[in-house]
Amino acid sequence: GYFAVITDGGDAYGEVILYNSQGSILSSWSSYNSGYPVCVAFNNDSTYMAVSTVNTTGASAVPYIRLFSIGKNNNNSIEVSDQAIYTTSDSAIFASVIFIGDNIYAFASDSIYKVKDNELAKLNVNFSSVNYVRKVNNNMFVVYSDSVGQLNKLAVINGSDKIIYDSDIGSDINGIASSDGLCALSVDKRIIIMRSDGTITRDISVDENVLRIDFIEDDKLCAVSTSGVH
Repeated sequence: GYFAVITDGGDAYGEVILYNSQGSILSSWSSYNSGYPVCVAFNNDSTYMAVSTVNTTGASAVPYIRLFSIGKNNNNSIEVSDQAIYTTSDSAIFASVIFIGDNIYAFASDSIYKVKDNELAKLNVNFSSVNYVRKVNNNMFVVYSDSVGQLNKLAVINGSDKIIYDSDIGSDINGIASSDGLCALSVDKRIIIMRSDGTITRDISVDENVLRIDFIEDDKLCAVSTSGVH
């Protein structure tokens, strides 16, 4: 029921504005000490919001994950409260953050971190270049490559932080979309539909360039190509 927008913050590094589904502003947070806001994620019932920021004022970049609770006050108005802040000594930029249940995962260019024991701990997975991340059910779909110019690969990581699927998928990623139970990837001249465990349910050949894909319902995929909308 909520969405967030990151904007310029005037004298702050940036501002995160929280809206409801009707487009009304519910709250805003300005980042002064944590650096530039990068991305935002909500948990399943939208009672928590995680914001990735990066502070570049020192000799090296310092990443933070700011956790906010979303609830209602005595006047039944939405109230956003600062709950926690997490960081790591690694110089990284978390370009994507997701919730899997109550767990927070943050994705840098070549690694995945998890909030554990009030710290950001690096998972024992090896990805040279993380390109896309999507949540499907309680699994993480990570599109990555071993190096520049190499084939893209897809890894599916379950809630126990184990890789349950890992395979080459193609050269050019045109788009990626996810619903509660499916992930769709537009790769080269194909659109691949997969379940949350990595099982392929459809492999569709296309004869034109696909520009964008997204789910408009849980099982209805919309594709925008050079010839129109499908």
